[in-house]
Amino acid sequence: MTTNSAESPAVLAVKTPTVPRLLYHYTNAAGLQGIVDSGQLWMTDSHYVNDSREVIEGCELFANLVDQVVEQYRVKFPNFAHLEMMRTAVLAAITSEENAYTSLACFSELGDSLTLWRAYGDDGLGFAIGIDHADLVDGQDGYAIARVAYLSSNNKEVPQVATDLAQQLEKFFDGQRLGSEQTMIQARQALAQHVRRVKNSAFQDEREWRVFATMNDPPQKFTARGGLLVPRKWIRLMRGKHECSQGGSTEAPRISIREIVVGPRPDRALAEKSVRAFVDSHIDLRGKVEIKRSRLPYRPNP
Repeated sequence: MTTNSAESPAVLAVKTPTVPRLLYHYTNAAGLQGIVDSGQLWMTDSHYVNDSREVIEGCELFANLVDQVVEQYRVKFPNFAHLEMMRTAVLAAITSEENAYTSLACFSELGDSLTLWRAYGDDGLGFAIGIDHADLVDGQDGYAIARVAYLSSNNKEVPQVATDLAQQLEKFFDGQRLGSEQTMIQARQALAQHVRRVKNSAFQDEREWRVFATMNDPPQKFTARGGLLVPRKWIRLMRGKHECSQGGSTEAPRISIREIVVGPRPDRALAEKSVRAFVDSHIDLRGKVEIKRSRLPYRPNP
């Protein structure tokens, strides 16, 4: 897996970004109904993402950084034995089946993007759900949020994701050197997450953010797709107490959706009306979710 630094894909240079208040998840009508009714958004195992080269390219970048950190470590601890064994171990740790349950959910900072409507919003017939980013990770142990870094073969600058990888690699090596199993486990989980933050530059117009589940417990369900059974986990999109139509409240929390954008379909007015009625049928959402129409002049394929 080791690659020469001159041949490895570089990454577009980015500054550490501030997470936008709202992040948008594009889906079809059935997806919107399921998310609102259940108060959950399902994450997908990272091995089943749409871009088949994502994990490969992330590992190529990672392998190149491993070699750099090994050399730095060799200088820092010249008398430390087993460095090559450590290098092999850290590469294996990220590509092994132990990380098969690194799940992710995809969002965009764009709430009305033609590219995203075509790719993920049912060719414009779907919806973009705007969720307060804090509600995606707050109070959910093992979850983290990060902006995607887009790989480019022409740009040789390395962004924050590479710095984060290098830092976690040093922690992993320190854990091995000091015999700290807990440090190694934490660093390995963080490394698996950072590797899965990269994506091919062909997708950079998506302005994507990802929520990761970094713990290695089993999936909560499987979904049949493309002849496969895809492992899934959920993000709980609910906070506070649920108001019952009969009065009083239960311990079921309130869903944290702020906006729903109707796609650039010919019947936007009718679609907006149906979504508003659907949202208002949930008493704890009534009057709290803004319904918008796409402003794009696009007609989906018939």
